[in-house]
Amino acid sequence: MPISCVVLICLFMIQRYGSGKLSVVFSPIIAIWFVVLFVDGCISISQHPGVMKALNPAHAINYLVNDGRVDALAPVMLSITGVEAMFADVAHFGPHAVQISLGFVVYPCLMVCYLGQGSYLIRHPASYSNVFYESIPGGVGSGYYWFVFVMSTLSTIIASQALILGVFSIVKQLIILDCFPRFNLVYTSSKHKGKVYIPVVNYVLMVLVVVTTVCFKNSNNVTAAYGLGIAIDLIITTILLSICLHYVYHINIFVVACFFFPFGVLEACLIVAGLKKVPHGAWFPLMVSVISFVCISTWRWFRSLKISKEIDSKRSIEDLFDNKQMKKQIKEAMVLDLRKKGDDDADSISSIALEGDETRDENDHENDNENDPEGDTLDFNYKGKVTKIHRIPKAFLMYSAAASTNTFNHYLPNLFEHIVNCFSALPKVFILVETRVSTFPYLDEDTPKASLIKIDGPVPGFYRCIVRSGFMKQSRIDKPLLREILFQVTELQELMDYYKVDDPFMITGDLNIPVVEIFERDLISSKTLDQHMEDDLDIWSKKGKFNWRKIIRAPWWFIRENVINQVLSPFDGAINSSSMDYMIDTDLKNAKVNHESLYVSHRVIV
Repeated sequence: MPISCVVLICLFMIQRYGSGKLSVVFSPIIAIWFVVLFVDGCISISQHPGVMKALNPAHAINYLVNDGRVDALAPVMLSITGVEAMFADVAHFGPHAVQISLGFVVYPCLMVCYLGQGSYLIRHPASYSNVFYESIPGGVGSGYYWFVFVMSTLSTIIASQALILGVFSIVKQLIILDCFPRFNLVYTSSKHKGKVYIPVVNYVLMVLVVVTTVCFKNSNNVTAAYGLGIAIDLIITTILLSICLHYVYHINIFVVACFFFPFGVLEACLIVAGLKKVPHGAWFPLMVSVISFVCISTWRWFRSLKISKEIDSKRSIEDLFDNKQMKKQIKEAMVLDLRKKGDDDADSISSIALEGDETRDENDHENDNENDPEGDTLDFNYKGKVTKIHRIPKAFLMYSAAASTNTFNHYLPNLFEHIVNCFSALPKVFILVETRVSTFPYLDEDTPKASLIKIDGPVPGFYRCIVRSGFMKQSRIDKPLLREILFQVTELQELMDYYKVDDPFMITGDLNIPVVEIFERDLISSKTLDQHMEDDLDIWSKKGKFNWRKIIRAPWWFIRENVINQVLSPFDGAINSSSMDYMIDTDLKNAKVNHESLYVSHRVIV
């Protein structure tokens, strides 16, 4: 056991180098191992060729009918344990590589190996306890035995590598589906996007595997857990494949049934056989499945609460600002002529109406000039209270991954209105920065890394900036990229005229116009018990009778509050602590002239 733990720790520590580099070392070992299995099997089969009749499934069916016990299928699972892990590595090596290796190497070599062991048992029935090593040429203790022993040990270690890569692939898919925390993904290959390394998952898995190894102490105690875990895996795969064949590929339901029932019935029998091993170790995969399901479901519920809160409280530019100058321009552009030729009454009525409009426009314009000599004042609506704010000649870049802005293009982050309220000012240029990861490893030099989309509304100067990058390299906002972004802004010339400059950057590389970068970080907290009482329920019914149904829900509110505040919120804050500041280049961060970075936290109550 100590040696196994050391080997496992070393195996997890080398995962950072990626499956591509590891396969250079592991692939030759596995190739030699399968050749050994095939040759040993052929030598043993040649001594009793009649064992090839075992390929006929009728013998297996007759055995089950005559024996009458499904328990006999439990040990059968051990013959394919580990093979299914190769399917989880599709993202690392591609489907064709997995199909070819399974169909032409793995399955034939394994079948020949097992048939060879069966041939040996027919000739030596008493050697069932260690049939693999005793069936090889020379038997136990020979020089060839030690070679096979070393190769089997190395192949066992490499089999664990396949499981680790499978975990990385599955966790990546969970992150994409927003069912798992957004841990850092390290891409280890520029040719295969599926080759990823997740440091946090790697080390957590290492601790869990070592603890499991210590608890089970030897491989015999964990064999029962293997069988049930793989049987559940197989039947779930069969069910999902059947659904996919009918609803995605539109294959006839009768053809799907012909696929589902033979495999589904066999795998159901394997599960029944495995369930009888629950007291002997099969409880372990069930426990891990329940824990994983609870964790993933809780995280998904937490994320849905946060996203629903963001979408419910979303605000557009029209909701936040009232631009009188823009309204006046729109009104001047719209001319309504009510006069009709030959109708004196209509002429008099329309002239009076137009004179009234002109009088009101002049009065509004005079009032605007009195309050705002530069004509650049906005009415800002903050939580129902309207205040006047001025626009300042600066450019704000806000880095946000809020669901409300990604889902609705014309909405602003919830934090924006709080920032405007605190500063009592609005910049001339406000750019909402988002990221997009390409399916290509690197972007071409001709491909623009950043593109601006103007946000339509009554107030000009609002943009969305999409920063693109390849999955192997994150595009960072440096001075050239910031220059590219600013030159796409319509109001840039107005800012340069205000500061009397011809370029937003000096020759030395410092900024000529003030730029403020805002990084947001949401602090999630749950509603308190009192807030639930006030917002959702009334403990006393209208009739004055005590409502027990509402009292029963109070413990759930208490549990909900503690789970969110004590577990989920700190965890979400820990993995999102960077606040997207990783996108800023070091030289731009160190710029001391006209450059500021602002970190703002916003509490979201769910």
